[in-house]
This record gives sequence, structure tokens and C-alpha cells, in this order.
Amino acid sequence: MSMNLGWLLIGLVIGVIVGWQIRRPAISSSPHSIAASDLNDQTAFSTHAETQSQQSLQLAYEMAAEMSRLKGGFLARTSHELRSPMSGLIGMQQLILADLCDTPEEERDFVKQANESALRMVKVLDDVIDVAKVEHGTSELALQSVQLNMLLLNLYTATHLQAQNRNLQLHIPSVNEVLYGMADPRRLQQALIHLVDGAIANLEDGSITVLLGTVASDSIQLWIDQPIPATVWNQPLEFLPPAIVPLESVLENTLEKAAIVQQATTSFPSLSFIRLLAEKLLISMGGNLEILSLPDSLSLNQARIQCTIPLAVTPIQMENATDLS
Repeated sequence: MSMNLGWLLIGLVIGVIVGWQIRRPAISSSPHSIAASDLNDQTAFSTHAETQSQQSLQLAYEMAAEMSRLKGGFLARTSHELRSPMSGLIGMQQLILADLCDTPEEERDFVKQANESALRMVKVLDDVIDVAKVEHGTSELALQSVQLNMLLLNLYTATHLQAQNRNLQLHIPSVNEVLYGMADPRRLQQALIHLVDGAIANLEDGSITVLLGTVASDSIQLWIDQPIPATVWNQPLEFLPPAIVPLESVLENTLEKAAIVQQATTSFPSLSFIRLLAEKLLISMGGNLEILSLPDSLSLNQARIQCTIPLAVTPIQMENATDLS
């Protein structure tokens, strides 16, 4: 609530400043320099300025309210993304404490799964905190030239074992042309790994291909083609999955036990939340992220993750440009 009020106050301050800038010419004009015949025009001008000031104030208020709504939605979504695995973890522990494990091996397996779930939650929390620090300017970006081929090689090294373990095909070919992007290497790598890992975790078969897209005069596009519908990646921020089953009373029921185990082992965070975190990182570096459907593809579920990063000017390119001039 305090965060929402803070954004509303910021919007009001912006509106007052804009309104004052609009009205200042009318106030600073000397009354002695205004002829009597121009008083009506001055009054009309003041009225018009007052109207513009009110409109600016209203616009600033609406902008602050929208920013507050989006941040509140992000907070609610983050809470839910973490609450689901936490509930699964608690469910596993309750099954163990209630002696509902059929064998010592199953009990040990539940302990292992609960531990893995806790470790994943810590990782998601670290990612959320890192993105929040970048977005609010408390963590500085180390922007520098990043060689595209090295970026793709590191991406393959970090993700190919996960793809092999799930019998998925991962294709990340090298780029013939020597290209450099302007980005924070660690955070750009972080965003790409999140996207590829998220696709791998939600696929049982198929292939994922990372390739060079359009190269413009000021930007580079990387395409991640994978067989998950664009609607899954583009789930609205306000969307929350169905409510989880309460775990206050764990009964010796096969169906309930299976539901708890399934909840604890469900992949998280969701793909739409992964997209949101990666998008925030790319935008902070002057880039962008879009999820595009591929209507020409043989598979209706095929979608393209389009990551745009600024194009860096290398010393060699600067020397060539100097020679041409």
C-alpha cells in the first residue's frame, strides 16, 4: 500500500511541475506591459493555461496509477510464483511427518525433492532481487561490447546438458559474421539462459534453435525458436494459476498424496514469469523482448522468442569508418 501511495505522490508532483511550467509565461509577464485592450486575451490565455495544467495533472495521476498497478501486479505474481513451490515443499514435509510414505526409499525421495524445490526457490528469489535492483538503479550495469559468437557458445555450454537429459535437440550454430552487441555480459547471459532453460523444462520432445535474426544499423536480433505456443509465454501479468489445494490436513488418501507430489515436482517459475524477468533485463540494457507466433511453421505451437540488443561499434569498425571519410 505504501509503495502505491508513493507512486501516486510522484505522479502528482510531476503534474504540478508540468502545470507550473505551462502557466509560468502568464505569471512572469509584467502587468504594466499589458495594454488594457489585451486584458481579455490575457484572461483567455490564463484560462487555457489553467485547463492545460489540470489536464497535465490528471495525465500524471493516471500514469502514476498505472505504474502502481503494474508494480502491484508484479509483486502479486512474484508472491504466487513462490507460494506454489513453497506449498509443495510443505506438503512433502507433511507427508513425511504423518508417516504416509510407503517405504523408506519413498521418504528419502520426498526429502530430496523438497530440498531441490527449496534450492530452486532460492534461485528464483535471487533472480527477482537482481532484476529489481537493476530496474530501480541500485545495481549498476557493466555495459560493454559482447561478441555474439562467444555469447552463443556460453549459452550452449550452460544449457545443452539439460536438453540432453530430457532428450531434446538443442541447436545453437555459430555466426559467420563477427558481430558485437552492447550489453552487460552477465545479465544478457542470464536472460538468455532463463529463456532456453524455461523452454527445456516445459518440453517433453522437440527441438530448440537459437539463431541470428535481423541485423539493423543499431541493433541485433537473436531468435529462439521452440514448440511452445506464444500464448503460454505471453500470459498476462495479472493472471494467476488456479488456487492450490489447502495442506492443513494431510489424509491417508492416494489421490491427495499424488496431487501433493505433483505440485511439488511441477516446473517453476512459469514461462510467463520467466519472460517478464528476461524482458526487464533486456529493456534495462536498451533492448527488448517479443514473443511471436510463426504462422508459416508446420507446427501450430511453434513460437519465436525475439531478443533485441543494441549493436556495438567495435574499434575496427570505427577505424574503417575513419578510413572511408
